[in-house]
Amino acid sequence: MLCKWCLAHPKLAGKNAFVTGDAQLKRDTVKKHAMSRKHEQCRDAFISCQNKVLEKAVGRQQASSDEETIKQLKMKFNIAYYAAKEEIAFTKFPILFALHKKNGVDINPTYNNDKRCAEMIGQIADVMREELREKIESAHYLAVLIDGDTDVSNTECEIVYIRLVEAGKPVNILVGQQALGHAHALGVLNATKAAFAAVCEGDGESRMKKLVSFGADGASVNMGRQGGVVAHLQREAGLYIIPIHCMPHRLELAILTLQKKEPKVAIVYDLLHLIWKTYHYSGKSKRELYALGQELGVDVHNPSSVKGTRWIPHIHRALKVFLHHGEGKDLASDPDQYSVVLQHMEHLAASQSCSVEVQGRAKKIKKEMESTLFCVFCHFLCDLFGELAQLSFTLQRNSLILPTATSELRKTVARVQALKTSPKPGGYLDRLQAFKRQAEGNVSEMRFQWAVAESKFGSLVSDDGARTPLDSSKALNPDAWPKDQASLLTFGNDSIAELATRFEKPLRG
Repeated sequence: MLCKWCLAHPKLAGKNAFVTGDAQLKRDTVKKHAMSRKHEQCRDAFISCQNKVLEKAVGRQQASSDEETIKQLKMKFNIAYYAAKEEIAFTKFPILFALHKKNGVDINPTYNNDKRCAEMIGQIADVMREELREKIESAHYLAVLIDGDTDVSNTECEIVYIRLVEAGKPVNILVGQQALGHAHALGVLNATKAAFAAVCEGDGESRMKKLVSFGADGASVNMGRQGGVVAHLQREAGLYIIPIHCMPHRLELAILTLQKKEPKVAIVYDLLHLIWKTYHYSGKSKRELYALGQELGVDVHNPSSVKGTRWIPHIHRALKVFLHHGEGKDLASDPDQYSVVLQHMEHLAASQSCSVEVQGRAKKIKKEMESTLFCVFCHFLCDLFGELAQLSFTLQRNSLILPTATSELRKTVARVQALKTSPKPGGYLDRLQAFKRQAEGNVSEMRFQWAVAESKFGSLVSDDGARTPLDSSKALNPDAWPKDQASLLTFGNDSIAELATRFEKPLRG
């Protein structure tokens, strides 16, 4: 006879008959052993070991269950975030679940409804808002960028971004969108503060004190020196705040001013709009254009509109479509979209089935397109706006810094000025050299008023002797440092002193 508990823990039981085994044990001996202290210790130790095994088994099961639950929740939160990001109705949440199920994803139907989707999106927003608050709190200096906007109900709002340095690089972060109580400068400023208050604790004014720069479009409500938003900011926080007019917007204004002063640009703009209007509002004319293109072996593209909020990219795209020529084809012998549109306009001008309005429009387009000078100028303008569109896209990059903007602007000015004397190598006008001898005018005689664009950017492209904070900041640009050691020792001392004086208040704060 053996004792299972004592046998499992011989050190606690000691040497006795219930461990070594005995076939002639009496009943009283067994009862006495059951009541002994060593036997009870062995019993407790045995039960404890059994409980540990059970705890481990339960723990493993719980861990496995937790991992599966977390995995399922991650998938559901990702689906909810996708619905919010793509502005999909919350009622489509169950359909997205069904799509994952159809694609073989093992996803359970828990939380498979629009209410839970809204809750998940709210939780995601809370986490993102908290992360944004921490970034704002930890940042020493901020730049604010604002612009007018409308929400889904067409309510006038102000959208607010901040620009700060993160891991040594400038980044733009959306703060929020706030409805305007009033459209004047104080209303815009209050909406901007409310956007900060929605993210950070307090009224948002303490965060506004971290501002060193303010960016917006050139509207007087934003940039007015007396009653604009920037004027109120400077009065509240300090005169050190630097107002910066949105550079892509300034470029757009420069080109629009140029369009008014250069009649040829206005003619091209109006003609491209008439061509787009002809084919956009008439399915019959569009079918005829495509049919004519197939007969001539031209891959006709849909004419593009020149009107839009971003004027430079719109007109550049419209010109590229208008002058589209198939790859690998000879411009001198193979027709292009320009010739297809011209032939179709000749057909519309002579057709009796068209309305008087369409016939008159076609005659006007045909008359302009038959001019060789107009054709040459369109090719020149496409090269020009290609350079300006590239500059516009560069100025819109989130990672843009002032030295890059200045450098790109100077490069663009040099390339555009070079177009006065010779076509861009490999550009649209360069491929039109075969027709240059037949042109009614000389390309070099097209006096394009680029000085209008230069004047819009002030000190970025010219040096008038007046120093600004932007000039002083050049001392922080390694590319502007002198090469010789002697000049480098004293370079930038005055600029750093000027910057320290201007930003003394935020630096001490």
